[in-house]
Amino acid sequence: MASPTKPPAFFKPIVSGSRVPENPNATNDQTTPIDVQVLEQNATPPSEAQQARNVTTAFERDPGKRTQIWQLSPTEQDEAIRFYISEGPYQPKFEPDEYPYNDAIHRRRFCRNWYADFWWLEYSPHTKRAYCFPCFLFSKKPIGKAGSDAFTVKGFQNWKKVHSSDKCAFLTHMGQDPSSAHNYSVQCYNNLKNRIAHIDQVVLKQKEKRVADARLRLKTTIDSIRWLTFQACPFRGHDESPDSINQGNFLEMVKLLASYNKEVNDVVLQNAPKKAKYTSPDVQKEILNIYARKVQISIREEIGNSKFCIMVDESRDESKKEQMAIVVRFVNKEGIIKERFLDLIHVKDTAALTLKDSICAVLSDNNLSVRDIRGQGYDGASNMRGDECPYAYYIHCMAHQLQLALVAASREAHEVHNFFQHAISIINVVSASSKRNDELLAKQAEQIAHEIELGELDTGRVLRNIANDRSIKRFSRGDAAGALHIILTFDFVFVLVLMEKIMKITEVLCQTLQKKSIDILNAMDSVSNTKGVTSYADVTKSRNKHDNTTTLHHYKIDVFNVAIDQQLNELEDRFSSQATELLSLCASLDPRLDSFDRSKISTLVEKYYPADFSNQERAQLECQLPHFQLDVCNDPELSSLPSLADLTNGLVKLGKNSHYPMVDKLLRLVMTLPVSTATTERAFSAMKLAKTRPRNKMGDDFLRSYMIIYIEKELARKITSEDIINSYDLVGSRRGKFKLIEM
Repeated sequence: MASPTKPPAFFKPIVSGSRVPENPNATNDQTTPIDVQVLEQNATPPSEAQQARNVTTAFERDPGKRTQIWQLSPTEQDEAIRFYISEGPYQPKFEPDEYPYNDAIHRRRFCRNWYADFWWLEYSPHTKRAYCFPCFLFSKKPIGKAGSDAFTVKGFQNWKKVHSSDKCAFLTHMGQDPSSAHNYSVQCYNNLKNRIAHIDQVVLKQKEKRVADARLRLKTTIDSIRWLTFQACPFRGHDESPDSINQGNFLEMVKLLASYNKEVNDVVLQNAPKKAKYTSPDVQKEILNIYARKVQISIREEIGNSKFCIMVDESRDESKKEQMAIVVRFVNKEGIIKERFLDLIHVKDTAALTLKDSICAVLSDNNLSVRDIRGQGYDGASNMRGDECPYAYYIHCMAHQLQLALVAASREAHEVHNFFQHAISIINVVSASSKRNDELLAKQAEQIAHEIELGELDTGRVLRNIANDRSIKRFSRGDAAGALHIILTFDFVFVLVLMEKIMKITEVLCQTLQKKSIDILNAMDSVSNTKGVTSYADVTKSRNKHDNTTTLHHYKIDVFNVAIDQQLNELEDRFSSQATELLSLCASLDPRLDSFDRSKISTLVEKYYPADFSNQERAQLECQLPHFQLDVCNDPELSSLPSLADLTNGLVKLGKNSHYPMVDKLLRLVMTLPVSTATTERAFSAMKLAKTRPRNKMGDDFLRSYMIIYIEKELARKITSEDIINSYDLVGSRRGKFKLIEM
């Protein structure tokens, strides 16, 4: 049997669509360049930054050191050609005298100006020879013919043949025939360069679109979170499944935004990648946390190097957790008093050590030093008055002191005490049922209309109806009858009118102390004015003539005067302490008042702020005070300002704070002192809006971030979605890309 024959010799192996010669050592003319079809078909998108760095280290740029293209494998050839095309010709530019001479006879050297005339020209500092860049890329293995490898392997060094005539060595290498080896290599170079550039552009556009879509998708999430937080709305829904009619506020808001914008609709929800929708609860919490952190950074930047005070209060949230609110008060660069909600911390107990550790942790997280505290404000937490910072003066919340004074005023006069007890009982009877409350509102409207017609007053109609209603339980009818009897007595009506008059006197002070930003002098003036108004009662009459006691004497002396005396005593007692001395010394700072006293100002600095003023600065302060007093009094803009806080701001506006730097420094320290903790109370009011009974499972971190953004809307509005997107991209590894990778 005949042995199997070999395949015919004309069946050449195929590699990537091009035929490989049967004899790899067969001679080929140099004028036959490498076919670029393989390179065009294998052209792939550019690699990532790390891959690009690996390619850079794998291939040598110096033409005298690099490996020839034809010595590489087909895959390496493709990679090398794309790399060298992206880098371009290697053309080091030295000083003219730094290029060496070729020999001692002709003493010619390479000229760097040749780069401009021949773009393809390369120079190797290693071999000190010139090379042709496109011929290196697309010429095949030299055939041994003289001069065939002069510009590819060996390099050209005969500089005397480079001149301006037609026989220039560079022009000879290029050739006049368009099909010359050099010109064909240049054509292959241009074709492949354009093809790679086109592919790179397509890939770049695809990347840009993916990045733009990812940023738009995340921006939609951020905008939805921003709006819901500003409006104190819940995020989650009871049923967020795709078939749900109501998927919750967050997803419904995303749907709403998508319905108004086709670009948004094309990248969110069902049109988003499955693993990069950015709508999960974890993403919502992470974005909310980033947002809140940026607000805290804004507060820290606003504080700058200024001293500050802390105001702290505690309250229970809907899930019975003890939450501690921390507010910082400071004077900003413009001389304006600011009170910023810094943080909300869940504390296990209200012991002094626990609160102190939590406060220090919050200050440390926000890069604030305890040594820079110049005041502490609480609602009566006496166990927090420690020695951690000796210049953090404790000032009791004035608004809270006023409340304590009003409560204590009702304890001495028995008629007033009984009045409040009866008022509580009457309120409970009426408000115990929504039906009764609605009936009260209806009867009030009917009563007003009746008074307009007849000018008569009919009291107790609601309670009378409750007492006569047989459908109501007996004890409820009895309570209503008793309440009706009480409100018809003379004592109740008299004390009601009396307390209305007294409350109107203290109402002005109460409203003043509850303002968001109030300076110390205004607070002390309000307290003094209230004392002056309440002391108008004639209390000099003798109370020892009990035998001639009349009804007028009883209600005027035993009720009215006792209530007034008790309020005055409480105001005197509760607003007299070391803090009152500090605040009184601060009153001497206003040069527009008669109380301006330079000796008291010096006492204020030496006794309360020794760490903030050196001996030299104290001397400067004493020199600046007389000029400051004359300047403020003679300046129409400054002299017309209503408060010391406005004066501090006015100095900055007019640029005079630089004229009196020590005075400005002292004013800022005084304005930093807390007056009331009303801001923390407002924070807890916001907490009741954020964490309600249906949302009582809200986590502490979520509640904290939510409240920081909700309360500090002024700063939160200034933070753009782009800033949040950039921070979100940096804090963790993301499936989607939010920026192009720079090669």
